[in-house]
Amino acid sequence: MIIDDHTRLLAEKLTEMKQRAGRSYGALAHRTRISTSTLQRYCTGQTVPPEFEPLERFAKVCGADQETLTELGLLWRNAKGDQTGPETFAPGGNPEPARIRKVPLVAVVLSVAGLALAGIVWFAVGGGAPAPVATSAPAQAPAGFPGAVSLVNARVLPSEGTRYVADVANWSEDEGAEVHLWKWRTDVENDIRNQLWLPEPARPSGTRYRNVLSNRCLAREGARPVQSGCTDSPDQAWSFDDRGRLVSLADHLCLDTKEHRVSEGEALLLALYSDALTQRWEAVARPS
Repeated sequence: MIIDDHTRLLAEKLTEMKQRAGRSYGALAHRTRISTSTLQRYCTGQTVPPEFEPLERFAKVCGADQETLTELGLLWRNAKGDQTGPETFAPGGNPEPARIRKVPLVAVVLSVAGLALAGIVWFAVGGGAPAPVATSAPAQAPAGFPGAVSLVNARVLPSEGTRYVADVANWSEDEGAEVHLWKWRTDVENDIRNQLWLPEPARPSGTRYRNVLSNRCLAREGARPVQSGCTDSPDQAWSFDDRGRLVSLADHLCLDTKEHRVSEGEALLLALYSDALTQRWEAVARPS
């Protein structure tokens, strides 16, 4: 039997998870309610299940965290040969359509002005070509940020009443710098540019978000968000669905926090579809 590369990678990941869990096929079969022979076929690449749910059960019994589940979901979809359909993963069920074409009214209102301005800048810098990455930042924050938005997470801690946003770690301007969660700073007297993003049209669809400080764009790198030189790559194309989830158009995964936590410096990741409040975001206009 010839096994293609995608199926082999999925089988290797399942085998690795089984070995780390230290469980036999019999023990896993008992806990997952999947037959021993079926589990063996999954782990040897002889079979790829038509639905993700049995692999999710297997992964959870093996102690997988959310990031590992996301990785496994991508491997499964590649092995299944369904890499182009507009779907997302629903933990505990089948993939369901990703409603990425409907945008919340607040996102529409907030994006119109920003996109209009971004369009002017778009053509001014070279007829649609990506603007060059800034080699240095102004010594002080500019007086205004026309068209800029903050990507604000919907979850608020009752004990604090504090909102959190997508923030470039340590004011970095470097390629591949981490984008994590941080308290929303509204004091324009201080440098808040690492929390500000200019929405621009992405090609062929969606929106990309260019950081005001670094002039780099929010991008998907594996299962985590980073900033990267702006291109037409689908890894930099994003869209709000009708529930306010910010969805990567590269793989239809949602921007989320690790284990749905909110705190300063909390890691962000691309996660399977869920109803978690941490998967909901707002693009909120900043002072101009």
